[in-house]
Amino acid sequence: RGVAARSAVADGVRQQLVHRARAESAGVDLDPADAALYRCLAENLRHSRPSFVTLPGMNSFYGWAERPPPTGFNTTMNFALLSGAEQQKMVEVARGCKPIAMVLNVGLMLDFWIKGRFEARGPLVDFAKTECRLAGSVRGYHLMSLNSEPLPLLTYCATIKAALPNESSRITVTVPGRIGNVTTASLRNLTAPESPRKFLPLEAGRAVPSEPGGGDGLREFSFPNPDSTLAPETLDRFLVQLWNEAGEWVADLPFAVLPDERQGYPGR
Repeated sequence: RGVAARSAVADGVRQQLVHRARAESAGVDLDPADAALYRCLAENLRHSRPSFVTLPGMNSFYGWAERPPPTGFNTTMNFALLSGAEQQKMVEVARGCKPIAMVLNVGLMLDFWIKGRFEARGPLVDFAKTECRLAGSVRGYHLMSLNSEPLPLLTYCATIKAALPNESSRITVTVPGRIGNVTTASLRNLTAPESPRKFLPLEAGRAVPSEPGGGDGLREFSFPNPDSTLAPETLDRFLVQLWNEAGEWVADLPFAVLPDERQGYPGR
């Protein structure tokens, strides 16, 4: 396994450099979908204490979320290049992290790094599989909480509920209280040509008090789904745009997929 892993590193050095360069320039040149994604992830990781772990290593997240790396083992291929003892030290820290203990991207690990050359295994993978459950997923990034902790309510994102018979589906947005006054929303299809925005009034929902140490409370709003092509399988093609009463843009929100029940190690 060790030889195969090191061979994978040698084969992927150029890809790693390109990937890292893109990540380091994230604040400079991001398309709207990526900008919304990383803002959502940062907002949901910002209040994790003492920090969180990532699998594979995604070290830019610590800067975006303003959280310290949990250990000094900051290699990207942490599941393969770190020894079992080093991985175990990361797991020991992660066992005390909440509300989000781990960010997991199975597709990045399997398709970008491994590419079928060896099996991902070790303490970090075991921790994800046996000690965590899914809090929610955004464009392939899975936010995982400890099995022993209540699932947090994800923020800075939108969700859609399946329609009941003879009823249209509804979109719910959850945002931090500090976001300010938002009154309308529009739906942007990232795969279609730009078209005039259709502004839909937001209906206020519940206000969710912050958990201890969680900063601002959360606010929920909802509005009817205006696009028949928006469905659970097409969520990544859309963003929800929020606007204030002056018609000024406030935020772009990606869609998140929330678990229906306790769910463990996710697929891609």
